[in-house]
Amino acid sequence: MIGSAIFFISWTTVLSTVVSHSHAGTLSQAANLTYPVGDLLLASLVIIMATRPGHGQRAGFALVSAGLISFTVADSSYAYLTAVGRYGTGGVTDTGWVIGYFLVALGALWAWQRPATAPPQPSRPTFWVIVGPALPFGAALAVAVWRAVAHGSLDRVSQLTLLVAILVVAGRQMRVLSENVALARRLEAKVELGTAELVYREFHDGLTGLANRALFSQYLDNALQRQKRSGTCLAVLVVDLYDFTRLSQVHGTDVGEELLRAVAARLQATLRDADTIARLAGDEFAVLLEGPPGELCPERAAERVLDGLAGPYMLASKTLTVEASIGVASDAFGLTGGKSSSATPASQ
Repeated sequence: MIGSAIFFISWTTVLSTVVSHSHAGTLSQAANLTYPVGDLLLASLVIIMATRPGHGQRAGFALVSAGLISFTVADSSYAYLTAVGRYGTGGVTDTGWVIGYFLVALGALWAWQRPATAPPQPSRPTFWVIVGPALPFGAALAVAVWRAVAHGSLDRVSQLTLLVAILVVAGRQMRVLSENVALARRLEAKVELGTAELVYREFHDGLTGLANRALFSQYLDNALQRQKRSGTCLAVLVVDLYDFTRLSQVHGTDVGEELLRAVAARLQATLRDADTIARLAGDEFAVLLEGPPGELCPERAAERVLDGLAGPYMLASKTLTVEASIGVASDAFGLTGGKSSSATPASQ
């Protein structure tokens, strides 16, 4: 975008005149245009570097850039004045070259006396970083308007160059828009993922991944509402591990946490997928059972849980056994107030 805009300005103001007034062959014309076109490339690089944030040696860079711009102006002026037969040795054009060499040398001396002590750190884009690449295009549009007003039309090369610049700007805007849409989608996905993760952490136990007390209470309230509408039967099993605190003190907290995870895994393997399992606190777990009348048998489910929890646990090169009790509360017994019971495995 920068290169096409600068070439349009140079062609409209200088290079077209150089080509039209030259009576030499194609090779000679190409040689005459080598310096001005090369300077245009340097000027484009200068503008690109100037709009890049975070590079060091700002003062030295500014001096070298000013020297290169001076070369560009001097070479273009020389080509134009030579084409129209108005160049004279010792004029302002020659002064531009002297000033260019002086500024480049001064920039190198400045950088040599003030070496960078650390690599440049990227900074936030400033106003000029954002707007800078568009300034040459704005200048090209201004030159196009001036040329059209002053001369009535643009030649074919100017029209083609301006068209290329406009297409490049349009492509850049489409790319920026596409990148913004992709960025917005990524941010939206991250926000959704972060929100889902926060919701999961709020309603799940961080150690076992089971539902916590708050989520279990919600499930229980929803089940009670369904029971009122459809007459389903409910049962709540509360599982408590005996002597868990002593086991954690003797074998360490890590072993105790691993034991809780193993108990949660056995509960999930023993019960149905439709049953809600939660860790209420510490070594206390709860299970919500729900089913049609006559099919729900909480006592049998409690026996399955006890059988599933029985047996040794291989934890961190240790073999442990744990004893559990289960309290049952349900309307499946046909009693208005429900019933509670407890049981322990046959062996520890």
